[in-house]
Amino acid sequence: MRIGRSFRPAHLGCALVALCAVAAFAPASTVEPMNLDTLADLAGQAIVGRVSAVESYWTTDTLRRIESRVTLEQVEYLKGAPADAATTFTLIVPGGRIGDTRMQVCCTPTFAVGDKWVLFLLPQYRTFPVVGLFQGSFVARPDENGVERIHHMRHDRLEPVTGFDDEGFARVAGTSDVHAGQRLVGANGVRLKPTETTAAAPAMSLDDFLKQVRPILNRSRAHDLKAPAGRPIREPLQARPLVPAAGAARASESGTVRGSAAPAQDAPARGAQAAAKGGEAS
Repeated sequence: MRIGRSFRPAHLGCALVALCAVAAFAPASTVEPMNLDTLADLAGQAIVGRVSAVESYWTTDTLRRIESRVTLEQVEYLKGAPADAATTFTLIVPGGRIGDTRMQVCCTPTFAVGDKWVLFLLPQYRTFPVVGLFQGSFVARPDENGVERIHHMRHDRLEPVTGFDDEGFARVAGTSDVHAGQRLVGANGVRLKPTETTAAAPAMSLDDFLKQVRPILNRSRAHDLKAPAGRPIREPLQARPLVPAAGAARASESGTVRGSAAPAQDAPARGAQAAAKGGEAS
């Protein structure tokens, strides 16, 4: 998780370790590229909606971190519409901003009031509610003529999506000396298959995008949901000392203690693996 430069409080050191789990273990992981068929199959629900509110807050568990409650309105279900479908949808997202402190999971979008999104949501998640981190999220921004056009967003950077290739992978407009995938490798050590780029071309319109994805979503794998998709999996988190207490160390040496506690890095490692798979536990 990316943390703003203004992050200072020393008493949040344990939270820093937990929140940086994805980034810290990135060198040993791979971000799996996903085409439309995969995004659709993994999504418990797919929705279109406009952000009406973003409320960030500190969690109250042992490892304090920032979460955000994102409210979407004028919601249309593209997949997994419940019988009592409402036009408002609430999503709990890891990260956010409180004062000068900002936290964000690597390679994920930033939700802002007024933005219109198409979201492919995991049934449940441990890392981020959107399938494939940023890959299952598409923000529609109006061009100079008022036409809503589709973009990917990683952190605060927009990437115009001009269409999809024959295998269903997104094409991103614009070229650069350093490809987005190469920037991730250089910055975080993440091994990522670069998204195909095209020369300066307009992003596809929201209408054209929906025409392409609707039939794919209609034939995708159904999920037996008991609650709205995009729900966090709450697991008990506990800070572990990096150095065993002196008494425990002596007891271990004398043979009076059998077994040992799991290393402190085990839990973040599992989180990084889940993020790399981009599946239902990500």
